[in-house]
Amino acid sequence: MSRCYATSTASSSRPPAQTCFCVEPDGRLLTPPADGRILPGVTRDRVLELAPRLGLIVAVEPLTLRDLERAEEVFVTGSLGGLEPAWITSREPEQLGAVRAQLAQALAEWELVPA
Repeated sequence: MSRCYATSTASSSRPPAQTCFCVEPDGRLLTPPADGRILPGVTRDRVLELAPRLGLIVAVEPLTLRDLERAEEVFVTGSLGGLEPAWITSREPEQLGAVRAQLAQALAEWELVPA
């Protein structure tokens, strides 16, 4: 299930406190630090571990609404929902992100490996 993450009319300069990833135009995968507003979830940790293995450059730094507005992809992570596509405007994107799909596949394969 996809959902709207933030609207373009949001008055705050910070995105909502939720585990969020965005793919910037330069290809970097950004996510905010687990600073108390964001809990260090299991799915988030797995994405942070798997992304470099897939050749993605990850940066853990505070996100702004501007980061989300210029992002090529936005998705949120959660233990129950996995990697859910998100968007920042009032309409859903035409295509769901390729990076999210690649990470979701890697996460599914990782979970199938016996401990």
